[in-house]
Amino acid sequence: MASGGDSKAYPGPAVPLTRAVIWLAGVKFLAHVTTARHYPLHRDELYYIVCGRHPAWGYPDHPPLTPWLARLSEQLFGLDPLGLRLWPALAGAAVVLLTGWLAARWGGGRPAQVLAAAAVLLAPIYLVSGSLLQTVGLDQLCWVGSAALLAGVQGGGPRWRLLLVGLLLGVGIWAKLTALAWCFGLLAGVLTTRDRSLLRSRWSWAGVLAATACAVPIVLWQVRHGWPVLEFMAGSRANEGVTPWAFLLLQIGMSGPVVGTALLVTGFVFLLRDEAGRPWRSLGVAILVVWLVFLFTGGKPYYAGPTYPLLMAGGAVLAERLLARGRTRFKRIGITALVVLQLAAVPFFLPVIPPGRLGAVVDKLPNDDWVNMFGWQEVAAQLAAVHATLTPAEQEGLRVLAPNYGIAGAVDVYGGDLGLPQAVSGHNGYALWETSPDLDPLLAVGYDATLAREYYAEVRELGTVAGTPLGPGDEAGQPILYCRGLKVPPGHLWALMRHYE
Repeated sequence: MASGGDSKAYPGPAVPLTRAVIWLAGVKFLAHVTTARHYPLHRDELYYIVCGRHPAWGYPDHPPLTPWLARLSEQLFGLDPLGLRLWPALAGAAVVLLTGWLAARWGGGRPAQVLAAAAVLLAPIYLVSGSLLQTVGLDQLCWVGSAALLAGVQGGGPRWRLLLVGLLLGVGIWAKLTALAWCFGLLAGVLTTRDRSLLRSRWSWAGVLAATACAVPIVLWQVRHGWPVLEFMAGSRANEGVTPWAFLLLQIGMSGPVVGTALLVTGFVFLLRDEAGRPWRSLGVAILVVWLVFLFTGGKPYYAGPTYPLLMAGGAVLAERLLARGRTRFKRIGITALVVLQLAAVPFFLPVIPPGRLGAVVDKLPNDDWVNMFGWQEVAAQLAAVHATLTPAEQEGLRVLAPNYGIAGAVDVYGGDLGLPQAVSGHNGYALWETSPDLDPLLAVGYDATLAREYYAEVRELGTVAGTPLGPGDEAGQPILYCRGLKVPPGHLWALMRHYE
């Protein structure tokens, strides 16, 4: 069926996009670019760099897109944090722009567009995701971008854009597997609203095929490796289980107290109950389904973050209409007060606090991302110093055994120039890069000496990981052991070390 049909039943674009939204997107980009070098690389960024050096269609804990971009950044810019964080800065700016565009598409004037874009700009979860190369920022862009494309079709745009919706959903699957929940939500939204007429278009099925084609290599990789993602998900739920009530409460902090939270609520009202939001009801249903899926399957609270721009766009359109009934003076005072309140939280979610002062407020920070950016170079330097104390015979064939990808990433990214051998670890992606590594001798970090003596004839304690005021978090104080003379088959010990969480 060609692009025609009942597309005229949907309203066209109501108002043009205001330039202020473009400026806000530019502010978002500049805020992240100018602070990109303020703090060193995060433990996750170190891990993605190493994953990029082991290119594959999958890893136990994430799909391949983020490691691919990390590898490209390393090739172009070396280990410059700015080069690595350019991608999330661009993604964040694009999300702000798309949020304002959605508000315009849904009938919002300049105030609604600016309010929606500013709410996303200042939302704590988006300040953090735009500052670090992680799977989250790319995931957010794919969700919002696919929704914007679908809204364009609903607004009377050509249906060939449904192919682009499918392609962007496929890229979203490459970014983070939670995109599958968004695919499920969109399907539920289309089937339960008048948008099911879109399924009669050949472009819808072309989009489905495009998304499926993107997912196939990832699924095949999981099959070949025994579905490690399932074990990873089980481990994550066991370690970070969140009750449904806590899931909802945490949305308040991540979206931004008062302004962000209010727009989430009004966004649900606009997309699910308001008559003006009726043409976009399928997106409201999709968001509701996704929230319910995460709510009752133990999903992490930030999984709902990619839906914020859609809710904030709809909420701003409804808020604009409601506020139009009040007095202008009171509205200006109220809005100014709310914006100031939101701005006051920015230093806690953007890396602007001087590192020298960060230690004094670290216990008051609402997230641990900034703490997880410090101490890794020091860990690599300390291990290199310990390694240098060993005799040439003791260094022969030595590997550094790390309990997690944080220490392993620090060793592999920073340790090469310091004379350290490559790390070996049983944690997540590291567990699959070597099927039967040589575990004798080892410079083991973070393992109990008494337990190590059950497996090695010689175990010497060479010190502990030195902490700094900011890092490396739980790794500080962990023992550093020299282990030699393995008493069991390497495969047996390796099986005990492997874990996904």
